[in-house]
Amino acid sequence: MGEIIPRWWTNISGWKPEKIRSMNESDSKTVEIRPARPSDIDLLLELIHELAVYEKAPEEAVATPELMHEALFGQKPTAEAVIAEWRGQPAGFALFFHNFSTWLGKPGLYLEDLFVPERFRGRGIGKALLLHLAGIARERDILAEVRARADAVIDTTDLSPHGLKAEIAERFAIATQGGLGVSVQSFSFKRGAPHDADMVLDVRFLRNPYWDTSLRALDGEEPAIQDFVAGDPLYPAFFEKLIDLVMMLLPAYRAEGKAHFSIALGCTGGRHRSVATAEALAERLASEGWPVTLRHRELGRRRAAGRRATTGWGA
Repeated sequence: MGEIIPRWWTNISGWKPEKIRSMNESDSKTVEIRPARPSDIDLLLELIHELAVYEKAPEEAVATPELMHEALFGQKPTAEAVIAEWRGQPAGFALFFHNFSTWLGKPGLYLEDLFVPERFRGRGIGKALLLHLAGIARERDILAEVRARADAVIDTTDLSPHGLKAEIAERFAIATQGGLGVSVQSFSFKRGAPHDADMVLDVRFLRNPYWDTSLRALDGEEPAIQDFVAGDPLYPAFFEKLIDLVMMLLPAYRAEGKAHFSIALGCTGGRHRSVATAEALAERLASEGWPVTLRHRELGRRRAAGRRATTGWGA
């Protein structure tokens, strides 16, 4: 079985993992499959170029980093990708998207490309990718009905166990009281917008403390950064209009029976402008009597990485 999947063999909505010959046990221990991240864009483009060269059509591979980022990690992603790693080295990828099978009468996954560079072939990496995608298709098929009936869906991709616990506790506590809970979070556009956000705001138009060397090492939780961001001439009008919009929407969503409303504010690195604005928004909504949870996605990641480096956990 070749490592390049022909274009006509792509609809895996009806695949079963047991139809694919099992991998050697030693191979399965050295092959890891993980979701692609925004930081993988250059790697994906490199592998796509290798695939185009293999198919003798390098001139047709014209995708740019911007196009790939928008397709995979934008506000409305249209495709997904997974990366195969062999002993820690990138060794292949698969890119796929959702489709619908008229014959089966159900949604599935359409495999656009699967590629393993020649230097990594013969190790079962292609089979591992196929098994992984078949597992995704089966899992989503099983969960489709449950997801459609759910009152709330939590994207756990970027949540720590403690963050997930807090999110569930907050949502269920609010739901049982018949109210509307609000979550406010900051994020970095480099890592993609949160998929579960009801409202996404781009605050990159505000002046950036990063370019002030005396402020660069600080974050948006620090008063100095908050004062700097609030000092932007556009900030006061923007913030008051944002409050007006949110205060108009929240009662309307509550009247419709919505249990949770998520607001995400993004900037380039997710450390300064988005954090400072999220802090101000959460404080204002809390003062108006709304139950609010506040989360800074990138700051949480940096702090978790710092703890691992200090304690050796996860090394």
